[in-house]
Amino acid sequence: FTGTGLALIPVVGLAFYNLILPDPVLAWLITSVAGTAAFAYAAARLESRVVSYLALTFLLSTALASGATLRSGIVWYFICTVLLATLISLAAIRKPSWLLNIYLEAFVTSHRFLVPATAAAAVLTAPDLGAGPLALLFLTFAAYYGVLLWQGPQNQTLLHSYGLRSAATAGFAILTFRLTDSWQATLLAAAVLLGAQAGLLFIGRERYLQSAAGADLPGTARSSQPPGDVAGGRRQKERAGQIYLADLLGILALQFFTGTAAAAVYALDSQAGSGESALFALSAAAVQLTLCASA
Repeated sequence: FTGTGLALIPVVGLAFYNLILPDPVLAWLITSVAGTAAFAYAAARLESRVVSYLALTFLLSTALASGATLRSGIVWYFICTVLLATLISLAAIRKPSWLLNIYLEAFVTSHRFLVPATAAAAVLTAPDLGAGPLALLFLTFAAYYGVLLWQGPQNQTLLHSYGLRSAATAGFAILTFRLTDSWQATLLAAAVLLGAQAGLLFIGRERYLQSAAGADLPGTARSSQPPGDVAGGRRQKERAGQIYLADLLGILALQFFTGTAAAAVYALDSQAGSGESALFALSAAAVQLTLCASA
């Protein structure tokens, strides 16, 4: 009976639109919210993983319907989806017992894959989104990964920090382009943000190594060592050092290339009579600081 009732929710929504509410978008939103609540309750009471993951379709429908209700373009589909994931993850911090709900567990687990997929979709549709909405979307991604960095398990701290750093850097750089309409200022902002990350890596080296020692990263092998295994502990420290060095060198290389690119853009603009000497000086300083830090 429960399965039949849940399966009839879309049919009830269609009847609701045809007989009661002629606004299709609002009827879609109300039906999605009702279906999400019904599936979440059923998943909790039945303790069924199948129902839990089927409920995610209604939750995704709720996010899409919210974006359609705002009538502000495809970017709000993405933003509403990520905001919903952020809010539920944040609620799990305040009420950790909620994660015992099998529905919320399925939600949190699935969105660790859906959010990167949303980011990839946003990049592919970037020309249609515009700089302002795209910046807001990436800052929303940064908020999501910030919550996971705070709330997530210890072995995923490093992975979530990568997501936070990447999304924040992209978001603020795109926001700079939106405000200045200058590629040189945008590249310089990216160089400054990368330089700030490099500085934080230098300052927080010990904490980074602790997180990297137990990190569960794709493509890396992490074996659990019994207590007192000196050789295993040494291997974990060596692995953590390699991850730290690769991260630091990668950040410094990106900073060097973005600073150099900003200076090159200035050179091209100056030939056209529109270069900004202050931005060129800052770009050159960013490049020199990168070289000094690398040395």
